[in-house]
Amino acid sequence: PRPRGAHGGRGAPEPAQRPPRGRPPRPRASPGTSPRRSGPPGPPPSGRPRAPSWREPIKAGDGATRGHTVQAPDSRRYTGANSCRARTSAQPCPITGDTASTTHWHKDFPIAKGQRQSPVDIDTKAAVHDAALKPLAVHYEQATSRRIVNNGHSFNVEFDDSQDKAVLQGGPLTGTYRLIQFHFHWGSSDGQGSEHTVDKKKYAAELHLVHWNTKYGDFGKAVQQPDGLAVVGVFLKVGGAKPGLQKVLDVLDSIKTKGKSADFTNFDPRGLLPESLDYWTYPGSLTTPPLLECVTWIVLREPISVSSEQLLKFRSLNFNAEGKPEDPMVDNWRPAQPLNNRQIRASFK
Repeated sequence: PRPRGAHGGRGAPEPAQRPPRGRPPRPRASPGTSPRRSGPPGPPPSGRPRAPSWREPIKAGDGATRGHTVQAPDSRRYTGANSCRARTSAQPCPITGDTASTTHWHKDFPIAKGQRQSPVDIDTKAAVHDAALKPLAVHYEQATSRRIVNNGHSFNVEFDDSQDKAVLQGGPLTGTYRLIQFHFHWGSSDGQGSEHTVDKKKYAAELHLVHWNTKYGDFGKAVQQPDGLAVVGVFLKVGGAKPGLQKVLDVLDSIKTKGKSADFTNFDPRGLLPESLDYWTYPGSLTTPPLLECVTWIVLREPISVSSEQLLKFRSLNFNAEGKPEDPMVDNWRPAQPLNNRQIRASFK
């Protein structure tokens, strides 16, 4: 029979040399050049988004980086189809609320296994009264709220932090910290939702008022420092309705899905504080990725009361963006982390 050519046509001559089978050899780089391509790195071969470098700057203007709810650019892996709902464990996922393990966070954020992670359980018998702790000085008289935004794991009420309009001083702090935002964590039922616990007791929700240390110039630089943020935590228990919360609840319908925002002005955050400002304090971290250990936590002993109906309004929000499968925003809390060698101090006996 006549030999077939390279394209299978009859009568075409055989090539002088057949190409070797298998993977073609990798081209050699010319002297003085690098074989690596230029430009930013793309996603790894697995198709998963590239984990951010700890050296990458954090921009305070990003919706998910307003305060201690700093979130990584690849946060999609924690929600929707790529959420931790395929995983199994006894603890609920703090982002989606599904029963799932959060221990996988350390794969992209090694600091998740750090020595000062938050939240923690507050063992009241082990907490030490420190007479040197000063009273907490909350100066919110000129607080200027700007907008409210659904960032896909909670909602933030953001404030003008360009000046010392709303500041926190005293307590365990040195210097002045500006209020940048507040947000809540809540559960799928009234029996859980807080991030911190007290003698293992869970509250229905927890308010976080996030402040940054003005000596660092801006929020983005502050989160890179061990004393960069001060977060005041306030527990919410079920009881009578909280009038100071209602203005927030009334606007939630306009930010039902991730990425939605609305103007939100003339809100006084003092209406969310309890009468007593007695507190526990300890050094900790952000409770959502990237989990930076930059927070001085100030957890108030006295909870505020909210009604079950008010808590239901929190649960009317969604994790998902508009047009995506509905994913109710519940159980957006991280479980308690090991205290390790830290000591919790109390401002009261």
